[in-house]
Amino acid sequence: MCVIVISSTVTFVQTKELFAQVWNQVAEKLEENFDFNLKFVSKNDDWNSNDNTDSDFSSKKEFETNLEEFSKLNLDGNIMSFQIKEGETWRIECSYSHTKLKPEFTNKNGTLYITQKNQIQHLSGSKRCDLLITVPANTELEKAIVKVNIGDIDISDLTVKNLETDVNIGEIQLDSVNFDTLDGEVNIGDYKIEDFSDFDDYNANLKANLGEIKIHRNGYGKKMSQKRNSSKKIDIEINIGQIDID
Repeated sequence: MCVIVISSTVTFVQTKELFAQVWNQVAEKLEENFDFNLKFVSKNDDWNSNDNTDSDFSSKKEFETNLEEFSKLNLDGNIMSFQIKEGETWRIECSYSHTKLKPEFTNKNGTLYITQKNQIQHLSGSKRCDLLITVPANTELEKAIVKVNIGDIDISDLTVKNLETDVNIGEIQLDSVNFDTLDGEVNIGDYKIEDFSDFDDYNANLKANLGEIKIHRNGYGKKMSQKRNSSKKIDIEINIGQIDID
């Protein structure tokens, strides 16, 4: 199963430099669950270096602007760390390392669409995009679909009636998020829900193929399901990683 997962990931990612980072993230997750060590070294050290250092991101480009009010969100990112949280105004802020990673956004009939170009081959240096959206207090979104290929999704202090989240490699974290339905999927990484005391009120179907499930610090192995007399539901599936609800 490990070979199948890694093979699929390699096929999805098309450059040697990007493969180096992907492999090392796969290896890190495998090492957390199994007792062996894996490393991949590329001839190009761009992805083997620490992209979080200021020097690697010193040439970053930025933009920020106010947004029109929206009730639905549709985000499709390639390499992106995305955050949405409570703020003073409807606003978007972004830092990115290359023009091809700059996201495009538009508001159509109350739906905010955010997309990112897929052309990432032959980009040198740091490959990063950090995107932040703020919405006023007590905002309630009708629906949000948030998908990222490589990167993290962080949603906090928000109400979203119907929430869909999908990450290929990275982490999803929800903190003080209210929802009626949640559909979550992660290939390699963790899914964390914090400050969520109403789990017992939801129909739930949780699955961690190579990992584990923890709910309020109690372990449930690789599968967990519950049925309630309610329309509220949570469906989360992890390939390699952990589901942690607290």
